Amino acid sequence: WGYPFCTVVAIIRAHEAQRKREGLKPAYYFFDIFVLNQHTLTMDCSVTDEGFALLMDALKLSLVACGEVLLACGKGSGDAPGWAEPAPLTRIWCLFEVYVALKEQVPMKMTMDTVDSKEFLTALGQGGMKEVDRALAQIDLRHAKASVESDIARIIAAVEAEVGVDEFNRLVRAGLTAEYQALAQRATFSV
Repeated sequence: WGYPFCTVVAIIRAHEAQRKREGLKPAYYFFDIFVLNQHTLTMDCSVTDEGFALLMDALKLSLVACGEVLLACGKGSGDAPGWAEPAPLTRIWCLFEVYVALKEQVPMKMTMDTVDSKEFLTALGQGGMKEVDRALAQIDLRHAKASVESDIARIIAAVEAEVGVDEFNRLVRAGLTAEYQALAQRATFSV
């Protein structure tokens, strides 16, 4: 996603602290990159139609089997704060995973590290959810990045065939709006 693994660990720790506050047991974590790495699952499996279809099926089955998606949001490569432009929301595979989770009704929970959470609360205090809406309006599948350039065209083609890019963007933004609202509520109660 473009940030150090220790950032992911910090986000998971923040998620576990929230689970503890909610009286929930510790969670087990599934890292898609270790199980569904499109670069090594089979050599360049996303390059062929058959390989891409298998990867899509595996993604759907994995998300459903996990039962919940933790959207680990850390600062991306841009100048925007981590909450406003988290790295996963600039990546085509991550956006597609969010879409699949929403479509398959797999619960999703967004979590940030401590610094990004504080900046998020500050932004909420200054502009409320308008700041979030402004950030989410920037999400567009057509501008997302991928390590394998051909994945961009394949995912966009798959989305076009299923719902269209504009509807995809609307669905993903709506799902993320709900997550940002839940994150704001959780953050407010944990302060």
